[in-house]
Amino acid sequence: MSIINSAQKEALYQKYLAIHHAYKSDSLFFTLTQSNTELTTVMGGRPWSWHVIGITKVALLRYKELEFKHVAKSGITRAHLIPRFVTTKKLLTESKPFSMADFFTIWLAADKTVICGPGENKKEFTAEYLKIANDDYRLFNSKTIGWRFRVDEEGAFIRSLYQQHFE
Repeated sequence: MSIINSAQKEALYQKYLAIHHAYKSDSLFFTLTQSNTELTTVMGGRPWSWHVIGITKVALLRYKELEFKHVAKSGITRAHLIPRFVTTKKLLTESKPFSMADFFTIWLAADKTVICGPGENKKEFTAEYLKIANDDYRLFNSKTIGWRFRVDEEGAFIRSLYQQHFE
């Protein structure tokens, strides 16, 4: 299964090239911080963005308190295993942009996240987590902000994980 079709890949890659070119043309004006925000915007908000591959026990306990529902401002967030800024720096600081294949390989490998509880999403994520099978990107699909949480799918999945590890 291809998560991004060839036309979408080409369009996204062209945006990366534009950001790379701007950064290289004047890195004092097009700062790495601004370029990081722009690249995150280009690659974010897609069903395959912020790919969830795990969850911490603290997050499971918090979901139990919330009756396995997602509640805004509950302290549950997603944390990148590789900080986004590290990925952007790698993609933009080389003198020439990466090839399209390499760009997507680097980005998708570094876009993996873990659902974590309050206080666990630090500058560098170091919490232990339970790996989850989500290779098809079906669970916790990204939205513009946050992620999709369906009580009958994600909620049931989290309830099952909780039961396996705490009951």
